[in-house]
Amino acid sequence: MENTNNDRATETVPDSSKLIIADQFLKALTTKDWDLLRSVITDDITWTLPGDSSVSGKVTGIDAVVKTATIIMNFGVALKLNHYMIALKGVALSLRGQANQNELKLDQPLAITCSISGGKIKAINTYVLDTAQINAFFTTQNLDLLEATVILGDKPEPVTNNESQKFALANTFITALKGNDWDAMRSIMFENLTWTLPGTSILSGLANGVNAVVKRAQSLKQFGVMFQLQHIIYGMNGFTLLLHNTAKRNELILDEYVAIVFDVKDGKIEAMTTYLSDVEGIERFFIHGIID
Repeated sequence: MENTNNDRATETVPDSSKLIIADQFLKALTTKDWDLLRSVITDDITWTLPGDSSVSGKVTGIDAVVKTATIIMNFGVALKLNHYMIALKGVALSLRGQANQNELKLDQPLAITCSISGGKIKAINTYVLDTAQINAFFTTQNLDLLEATVILGDKPEPVTNNESQKFALANTFITALKGNDWDAMRSIMFENLTWTLPGTSILSGLANGVNAVVKRAQSLKQFGVMFQLQHIIYGMNGFTLLLHNTAKRNELILDEYVAIVFDVKDGKIEAMTTYLSDVEGIERFFIHGIID
């Protein structure tokens, strides 16, 4: 089997460092330590959030990101960590977001992905289950309990959110994966799409092009991986599948929480990024000599 790992040389941030950065990021949000937040993000950072609420869209720059974080957390949002998950060039936080404000309720699973460069977060993307709930909760009409110093000001840069299209792509991908319908999988992908997967296993690294991507999906099935879908969650420029993946070979057990982030353009998938809760687990499980 061809090793798709031709991008490992670009991986410069150790997984342990990614986890430290993620922990500092979450601590900064939950304790409203904005100096700590500034210390772990780049000056030109971007943050995207789906929907059309007062905090949805895209903001750029350290001040804009800190302001958005301040507004969100001052709505009384509590973030409960489910899992940290590692990617080739970043880290994701699987969370439960909850808040109650003026008889409005926020309660849903979400994921925040953080792309890392030079030991700092350079891009943040938020994925949520229910954008309608986000839109209803984060409104100017729901501001009266906020700290007086927090002013929304200019709305983040908006984008078009087509969740029905994203859901159709997600459903086609899942159905094709479970049913071994590789032609259907190819039909929703650009020819030059990429798929990154962390670690040093024989499936890790960069799969470049639709043939390599489909081959990786086939290999996962050949290794006996079972995919349990937990949620389809939506971002500004794509969607994420939250999965619980399991497999067993003799006494060796694979048990992973997984987020696969799909970037979407013009109705097709142009990139995939896998985040894993246990990178060492795939390194033990996906080894030479098991499948052809």
